[in-house]
Amino acid sequence: MYACQILITNKCFIIYIYIYIYIPADVQYRIHIKGGGERSPVYVFLQGSLQSRVVLQLDRTVSTDNDVRQYEVNSANVGEITRIQVAYSSQFTEIKADLGNFTFVSIHKEDNDGFYIERFHQQRGGGPAPIRGRPCKRHFERKLHQRPYNWSGNLAEYQNITDATDCQLKCIEENFSCRLAYYHIFYQSCYVFENADLPLQNIVSVSLFTFRRLDNC
Repeated sequence: MYACQILITNKCFIIYIYIYIYIPADVQYRIHIKGGGERSPVYVFLQGSLQSRVVLQLDRTVSTDNDVRQYEVNSANVGEITRIQVAYSSQFTEIKADLGNFTFVSIHKEDNDGFYIERFHQQRGGGPAPIRGRPCKRHFERKLHQRPYNWSGNLAEYQNITDATDCQLKCIEENFSCRLAYYHIFYQSCYVFENADLPLQNIVSVSLFTFRRLDNC
């Protein structure tokens, strides 16, 4: 919140007018990008409920795993994300830009604990075009100290996952419809399930975190 002071004077009196301008505080974005090679920097363009355009310049990766580059950056709060675009040029336009062969961009916003993903397909003679056109916010319900005991459908396993947030990002990035993510802190292991059941009672272990998808994206 910033205040601007305007001074109006004449021979008889002085009037002070204060105008308050609301500027959203910066928030942290955790970003995974698949595809596009290894060039740097990468630019992610966001549209949202609070701002029509926020540009994230991504220079240094936190890590890279299976062609998925991971970034963390603090920038202006775009609000609820309504559009995600990506390019190798900061001068992005719908008509012409330096585009790569990107597969998806997934994002976690720390302020609202929201997860977003946009998948891309390659246009003929052009760059990546969004498949959905409007990213859908994913919601997870955390189940402390529980782990799946029965599952069906697809299952994927990941090692060396730094925290539960990365595990949830892995869930929404899967090609199958992942509905539950299970993270073990001690082993830094992440398991994502298409369908799984949870036990009726908690398991005595502080190392287990399970996240069930509540959205219908």
